Order: sequence, then C-alpha cells, then structure tokens
Amino acid sequence: MRAYGISALACCSLLQFYLRHVLHRMSTAWVFSGALLCLYSLLFVILQAEDFAQLMGTLLVFALLAALMISTRKLNWYEIAKISKTDLKRPRLHAKKRGASAPLFPDISA
Repeated sequence: MRAYGISALACCSLLQFYLRHVLHRMSTAWVFSGALLCLYSLLFVILQAEDFAQLMGTLLVFALLAALMISTRKLNWYEIAKISKTDLKRPRLHAKKRGASAPLFPDISA
C-alpha cells in the first residue's frame, strides 16, 4: 500500500513538473496532476476490492463513456470532418507570412 502511494505520487509529481514547464501554466499542470492522482486512487480502490474488482472496473468504464457521450452530444461531427478535409486541401500557414516566397506546405491536391 505504501509503495503504491509513493510511486503514484512520484509519477504525478514528475508529470506536474514537466507540464508546468511545457505549458507555461502552473494551474493547468496542477489540475492534470490532481486528476491523475484521483485516477491512481480509484485504481487502487479497485485493486483492493478483489471480489468486486470486475464490477467496479465495468462501472468506471461505463461512467467514463457516459460522461464522454454527454459532453460531446452537441458536437456536429460532420462539420468537424468537413473542416479537416478542407484544411488538408488548402493549408493556411504559408511561408510568406514569415518573409519567404514559397509556401511552407506545398499544395498536393493538384
């Protein structure tokens, strides 16, 4: 029990340190690290409940899937797919903005 807690805390601390420097935002790194620590705690509880581990794991996956479905229910997936296809055909980022004459990404649709 003690080794699991120490290793979970070490992993979360390392990721928090890394994300703090990559994202340049302390609050985002703390939120991510806290969420990961909660997931490690939940996994520990599932592992300790040997008799109900499968049931608890199934309920966790069901709850995560339900949360994902509820949070994305108003997304128009067809519009997102259409936007991504047009972005592939004509890239927005050109080297002219950086002072060069050739585009950064060549037009491959021709």
